[in-house]
Amino acid sequence: MILTEAPVESVLGSEVKTLALTIKENTANVYREALVNFTATAGDVTSQKTVKIIQFGVEKIIWNEEYYQQERELIISSDANEKLLVATCENINPTDLELKGNTSWLELSQEEGKIYAKVQKNESTNMERKTEIGVKNTKTSVETKVSLKQGMAGYGIVLSKSLWKIVAHSENTNTQYNDGSANKLFDNLWTPDKANEKHVEFWGRNNNDDHAAVPYILTFDLGENPRQYDSFGFMPRLQWTQQAPKTVAIEVSDDLNAGWETAFEKKTGNCFTDAELKGSTNTYNDHYEGIVHWCKLNGVVHKRYVRLYLYESFQGVGKSVSLDEVFASDRTTVE
Repeated sequence: MILTEAPVESVLGSEVKTLALTIKENTANVYREALVNFTATAGDVTSQKTVKIIQFGVEKIIWNEEYYQQERELIISSDANEKLLVATCENINPTDLELKGNTSWLELSQEEGKIYAKVQKNESTNMERKTEIGVKNTKTSVETKVSLKQGMAGYGIVLSKSLWKIVAHSENTNTQYNDGSANKLFDNLWTPDKANEKHVEFWGRNNNDDHAAVPYILTFDLGENPRQYDSFGFMPRLQWTQQAPKTVAIEVSDDLNAGWETAFEKKTGNCFTDAELKGSTNTYNDHYEGIVHWCKLNGVVHKRYVRLYLYESFQGVGKSVSLDEVFASDRTTVE
């Protein structure tokens, strides 16, 4: 910073000096401040003035890539029970940081510009936990917000579904695709009781013709740069689980039109078991406690597209197949 004296001006016979400040380029893009002292003397009178000059750098909040998915949301494991680094702040004075989002299961803190979330393990099998984190610079009033979600017990780190869509499907799923109901498979909503039916039922095969054993086929686009995953999970129709898939196959690819690889091989009975669907009540009815069957893929994959084949339910080949939700997840630390 350079202080220079400009030419003298005359105002009603008195002399006024105009001072100019030249501030050098902030090439480091950092927050900086300076105190400028002005002293003026006229005869026996001396006047002093101190001015603080602040220059802001380019503020950055860098979310931890371990949890930040597709620049959309932070997702942490169901069994996380510790203090996690979720963000690092650049060019923000730590004393100017204000954090929002504390809940009964999450406590935010910051140390020298690093944002931490202390979380408790989620023991629920049928409810995810979600909150919004806010990081505010009180000097500039600039606030950044992001969603933070913790999965259910045993789920590991589920992939964000905010970019998911169905990009291909078989003819026998036309009805569910055209009316939009197939999208309920990844809306992160599942029925909590009998009054809410949020499942999707695929039907349309005739048990008496050659198409009885033709699977229902759906291709999911997980969006650009999805997190790695090693499991694909199925939540059945919780109000009545008998229509859950018994036999499935899964393929993955980075190209919608080529390069498909088998990630989960078709074998009769390779999905849900009857015992899973009936549970301790020994009935298919009313399992709002939540049930998910995880299909362990052939290793950890990082593919954008998932093609799902639904061959049969526990009602038999050629019958309807119903699901409430599907998941892709990294469960390498769970199993």
